[in-house]
Amino acid sequence: MDGVFLPRTDRVIVGFTGHRHLRDENKVASLLREVVGSLRREIGGEMIGRSSVASGADTLFAEACLEADLKWVALLPFPEADFKKDFDEGAWQRARALLDRAARIETLSIVAERPAGYLRCGLVTVDGANLMIAVWDEKASRGPGGTADVVAHARTLQKPLILINPDNLEIARERFL
Repeated sequence: MDGVFLPRTDRVIVGFTGHRHLRDENKVASLLREVVGSLRREIGGEMIGRSSVASGADTLFAEACLEADLKWVALLPFPEADFKKDFDEGAWQRARALLDRAARIETLSIVAERPAGYLRCGLVTVDGANLMIAVWDEKASRGPGGTADVVAHARTLQKPLILINPDNLEIARERFL
């Protein structure tokens, strides 16, 4: 990975967005651990992960943060009881275990609006981050609030981005100094 991000704060918030359905979850998980570890070495100070805990890439990012002993803040688009309805039982148990280990859980709305709640969650993630990691296939969103929408928002705000393509497993950086 080229370039080094030089934060201007004592604490760096690393936001995340990514696809729910992945061809090879194990390989993406390995790349996320590599990227989180690399950032931790480069930044050297306090680093906090911030993401939703949807099935797929969000779950993998939360696990990578916790495995690296980073604080992780969970964002829920709406109350947990409503959010849970978007999971099968096994995926919810995995997400619930991660929520139990979160440094903090932030619920963004008391109303379960789909897909608007998911879009808002992605935009809030970007707004509160110093840099973003995205597991994104570089294709247009298949609906409002998709990964492409969140990446576009990060680009509009000129946030440093690390892009992991889940199909070809390539890693690219944008706007790193």
